[in-house]
Amino acid sequence: GIYLADKPEFSQFSKIWLILILSGVTAMLSSVLLYMRQRQTNPDMAKNPAMGCMSFFSPLMSVYFAFLFPAGVGIYWVMSNLIMFIQTLVLGYTHNPKKLIAGLMIDETVQRRSKEANIKTLAKISSSNS
Repeated sequence: GIYLADKPEFSQFSKIWLILILSGVTAMLSSVLLYMRQRQTNPDMAKNPAMGCMSFFSPLMSVYFAFLFPAGVGIYWVMSNLIMFIQTLVLGYTHNPKKLIAGLMIDETVQRRSKEANIKTLAKISSSNS
């Protein structure tokens, strides 16, 4: 077992360093996935280099802060990153922006054609009454 209230030491390698490494790796994994998803949904983001810098700088900050706090905080960050990664994958699959846009276009087309059909029906009724 690892005592989660211990703080990692820069000068001494211990089992707690594995938590720090996992924290950095999972944060980088989540950041890369989010960055790729955002570029797909918003191509204009490629013009903003600050967004990319923050996406890749934040995992390093996660590792640095994991050195400052007890190992339990690192475990929290690892689990948070893993849940965020899985959530991003699932939501990206179930709520694909291209599919949502296509569904909205279909709904708009159905409504427009329904209105056109109603207008034609009203025109027939008014012409037959005249």
